[in-house]
Amino acid sequence: MNFLKRVASITSLIANQSLNRVQQNVRAFSSSLSAPPTAERQFVPLTQIQTLTPKIVTDYLESLKPAKLPGEDRLLQMHRIPYIRTMKKKRHIFDGKPLCRGVVLRTLIKKPRKPNSANRKCVQLRMSTGRIMTAYVQGEGHNLQEHNVVLCKIARLRDTPGVKIKCIRGVYDLPHVVKKKD
Repeated sequence: MNFLKRVASITSLIANQSLNRVQQNVRAFSSSLSAPPTAERQFVPLTQIQTLTPKIVTDYLESLKPAKLPGEDRLLQMHRIPYIRTMKKKRHIFDGKPLCRGVVLRTLIKKPRKPNSANRKCVQLRMSTGRIMTAYVQGEGHNLQEHNVVLCKIARLRDTPGVKIKCIRGVYDLPHVVKKKD
C-alpha cells in the first residue's frame, strides 16, 4: 500500500507539470546511485530531482518497489496460462543406428544391484560414433583384450548401473560361446 502511495505521488507530481521539482529529485536520486556501495542509499524526496530522463525515472520507480522473493519470477512464469513445458530430446546411443562397432579399451568386472550377486563381465569400448561406453559380454567366458573389435546392440543390463549395450557373439573378434564337453 505504501508503494502505491509513492507511485501515486510521483504520477501526480508529473501530471501537475511540476517538472522542476521532479528533475531535482531525479538528479539527487541519480547522484545517490553513483555513491559507493558501502554508503547507504537514502530515500530522496521527489522534490529534489532536477534533470528528468526516462531511464532515471524508471530506475527511481524500480528502487521504490518492495523486494521480491527468490523464486517469484519462476513461479509467476509457471502459472501463466498456457504454460508449455519444454521436453528434453533423448539422445540415441548410436545416433539412430541399431548396431555399432567398438574397440575394446579395457575389460571390467561390474557388480549388480541389490538382490543379485554374480559379477558381470563387461568391457569398456570406444564406439565408432566417438563415445566411450560400457558393454556387457554375454555367455560364459570370453577372450577379449585391448584393441579387439566387437559389434554391439542396444540392450541395457537392468541390474547393473551404467551398462546400456551388449556385445554380439560371433562377429569380429568376439567368438561364439564354446560348448562344454561332457
